[in-house]
Parts: sequence; structure tokens; C-alpha cells
Amino acid sequence: MHDDFDLSVYKIAVETPLIESLPISKHTPNFDVYLKLENTQPCGSFKQRGIGLRCLKAKDDGYTKVISSSGGNAGLAVARSARVLGLKSTVVVPLTTNQHAISLLIEQQAEVIRHGPVWDKAHEYALKLVEDEKSTSCYIHAFDDPVVWEGHSSMILEISKQLPRQPKAIVLSCGGGGLLIGVLEGLKKLNWYSTEVIVVETHGASSFNLMTKSGGERARLEKITSRATTLGALEVAPRLVDDFWHSQFRISSLLVSDEESIQAIFNIVNDHRMLVEMSCSASIAAIYNGSVDELLKSKNIPSGDIVAILCGGSGINMNILDEFKSLIH
Repeated sequence: MHDDFDLSVYKIAVETPLIESLPISKHTPNFDVYLKLENTQPCGSFKQRGIGLRCLKAKDDGYTKVISSSGGNAGLAVARSARVLGLKSTVVVPLTTNQHAISLLIEQQAEVIRHGPVWDKAHEYALKLVEDEKSTSCYIHAFDDPVVWEGHSSMILEISKQLPRQPKAIVLSCGGGGLLIGVLEGLKKLNWYSTEVIVVETHGASSFNLMTKSGGERARLEKITSRATTLGALEVAPRLVDDFWHSQFRISSLLVSDEESIQAIFNIVNDHRMLVEMSCSASIAAIYNGSVDELLKSKNIPSGDIVAILCGGSGINMNILDEFKSLIH
């Protein structure tokens, strides 16, 4: 493994700013909200960390090509990391992937294959491709890989240097669980078990919430009905269920509506002049609507700092923003 996750040496990932948010802090009167700006990563999301590290390891192991399955941020991180490292890349995307996302992948010199109605089917097809080319190709999983989690954990180590005290809570969005596992790995390294980890999903893309309602047992959504498609894993990574949910971490689950997540996009633009996709804004929506504050009060957590991970996302542009305007009241 590469020391200190210094992927900037390889021009893969960068250390991102942590900024105070006075506008968002108004919604948590007893807490100061800080934003970890993962939207400033080269590919626009936190995925650059773990997937960048995984691609680097693939190159170290002698592979010349990486294959992945994601029409969103993971696929873009794979494509960009491969291009920077001089590797070939193939990204299998679901048929629902929009042309904007496909164009971004092609721009990073990836071969794009469209297959299957949902991510899980694209994933199965990508695994078959790797089996056919296993001597030269390495599969890069979007969220279920220890090396990817290790890379994501570097975010928490950065926060520990940027913030003068341990945060009372960390708020983040969750899809398949890669970001969440990385955050928990980072907290474990720092012995920050008392930090409340608040996991936010949209209704209709709530595989983590379903797992919590199942008493910490593996559970699977029948389908994804949310517009936040990059949160759309039918089931979270097994390690979340098998290890972390039954551990000493403090983890809570919150849900927001698609409309709240979309409204949060516009709020973030107004408050911080930054544009993120709704899979990212979901976590901030839970602060804007007061549910994070209510949760912290219900747990009698004393005043302090909250870190909200602005995980970013490539699935947004002005055309999509214009479309969203008609969906909010």
C-alpha cells in the first residue's frame, strides 16, 4: 500500500478543503457545520480516492486494463484513474445511464458498454468480461473492495488535521456503502467511536435503511424508484452488515424525499455557489429540513462540530438543473 495515501503524487486524487458553513449551520443551532468538499476531486467526487488507489494497485500488480460497472461517479473515477496511470479501461453502464454520463466516460478515453436495466446486471456482465481477460484485466468494484475503503478512509484522516476537535457527527449519503465503510475505517484508526455517523438516503434508494429495519440482517430492495440513481444499489456491501452494524460505532439512518434532495441542490448553489448531484445533496437536505438537528437532540449529543461530506457527483449540469426546477414547488 502507498504510504499516507499521497495519491496527489500520481495526480490521481487531491486533499480537499474543509470549510465552515454559516448558512447551513443556521439549521443546527447548537452545532457548527463544516463541509468536506469532495466535489473538488478531479473527477468531481470522493470516488477518486478509493478507486484511484485500487487502480494504482492494479497497475502495481501488472494489469494493463481495468474493468468496472457504473454509469455514475465510480465509473468516471475508474476511467480517469486509468487514463492518468496509462491503463486501458472499460466501463459497463446500465441502459438507464444518460448520455451526459456516457460522454464524460468517453472523454476520459474509456470504452463504454451499455448493458442491463440496473447496476447489478451491468456488474454481472463486467465480471464476465474480466473472466475472459483475466490475465491482463482487473475488475474495480464500485464500492465493495477493502482497497477502495482504505482509500476513502484518507478523507477522515484529512479531517482530523483540518478540524481542531473531534466532530460530534459526520453526515453522509449512502448508496452501496463504500463511502460509509471508508468513513468508519477512518474513525476506527482515530478511535473516534463516539462520533455519530448519520447515513442519509432518498426514499426509493434506501438499501441501508432497509437493512437497519431488518435488525441488521442482509436485506435487498426490489427495485430503485428514486431519481437519485447513483444511490441505487439494491443491497449494501455485506461488510456493513456483517461487521460494522454490530460494532461499537454509533450509526443512524435518515431518509429524505427526492423533492427535498433536489431543493437542497438549489440551496447549496445559493449558499455556497457549488453545484452537486442529488445523490450528494440528500445528506445536506437532512440538515436543511431539520431532521439531523432533531436526531442529535434526541440522542442528547452536546454542542460541537458537524462534518457533512459534500461527496459531489458528475450527474448534474445546467440541463438537468433546468429539469429539476419543474419538480420543486
